[in-house]
Amino acid sequence: QMCIRDRDYPKTVTDGANRTITITEPIEKVVVLNGDIAEALKILGVEDKIVAVTDSVKNRAKLFSDLSKKQVIGKWTEPDYEMIGEIAKSGKDGVEPNIIVIGYAYVDKPYGAPGVEKGLAPFKNILNAGFDIHKPDNFEDSVRVMGAIFDKETEAEEYINWYNEKTNNVKNAVKDLNLPKVYIESSSTSPKIGELGTYGMGAGVTQQIRIANGLNVAKGLELEWPKVDWEWVIKQSPEVIILTKYCPAEKLGWDKAPSKDTLDLESMIAEVQARPGASSVPAIKNNRIYVIDAYKIFGTDGVIGLTYLAKIIHPEADLDPEGIEKEYFQKIGFEFPDDAITVYPCLLYTSDAADDTPCVDLGGRRILKKK
Repeated sequence: QMCIRDRDYPKTVTDGANRTITITEPIEKVVVLNGDIAEALKILGVEDKIVAVTDSVKNRAKLFSDLSKKQVIGKWTEPDYEMIGEIAKSGKDGVEPNIIVIGYAYVDKPYGAPGVEKGLAPFKNILNAGFDIHKPDNFEDSVRVMGAIFDKETEAEEYINWYNEKTNNVKNAVKDLNLPKVYIESSSTSPKIGELGTYGMGAGVTQQIRIANGLNVAKGLELEWPKVDWEWVIKQSPEVIILTKYCPAEKLGWDKAPSKDTLDLESMIAEVQARPGASSVPAIKNNRIYVIDAYKIFGTDGVIGLTYLAKIIHPEADLDPEGIEKEYFQKIGFEFPDDAITVYPCLLYTSDAADDTPCVDLGGRRILKKK
């Protein structure tokens, strides 16, 4: 459990890797190691303190237009610690203790907080914190502690309240519904049916599926991102198959059909349908294969992904993921384009707002009719 011990300086916080961090003066400079953290800092209103980013932030120029011009300090999995040290010094002899490096908490990965701590060991006074904000079970604590680090407790609580309200809407909409078996596959350019990526025990997606009242068929597999073979998937008899794919970084969503984007997504679905023995899988028999933008499943916008996942798994649930999406993007200063989609094939909703939603039925897929 992350905690905050006091508000004035020096202040002590505990990060997601259960490490105690003492902050002696207000933080003025931040080095951000991944997009999930960058998005959280945008919500807290401290984006202007970010002085350097990794490739995963720079590459998302549409979402982080200002940050994509900042100094890049390597890959999100391999930050350049020497460069961080130079940025921290800013041409001076020493480092003032007003800079913090924030990334993931992962205690078992080199790019997690303990690994980053090792990399920064030669440089004095550079604080570092880690938060696995992409996992719903850690989300509230992570945002609260980040709020404390930057004296933005009010903004943190406001966002937590909004996030919890939307999460509770999902829980209430699906609580009395059945528990379908769901298989989630992380996309690759050329899937090998002997080693398909999925999400196992402890993964953020596994937590999302649980909240959405689905049964992730891989939830018992010990690794967070295990590989499985197609034969194994067939044996699980999933009723829903969801493929995750990252939307191009220059867009907030895929272009609506008919478009090059939807042709690419259609070919991903066709590849799964053409696998040996696919016709015996309930999800394939019933045309229940979807692709979702992986960016929206994790982090501060994970509640968008959660609502879409719940709607995919439970088409009858009274949920409006598009509405949540528009609301979220307004919060961070964007208008989500009307011609962009996050899930393919698209879903029609039971709300009146859905009457005007342009939705194309490609390849004989089932489309929900408004009640």
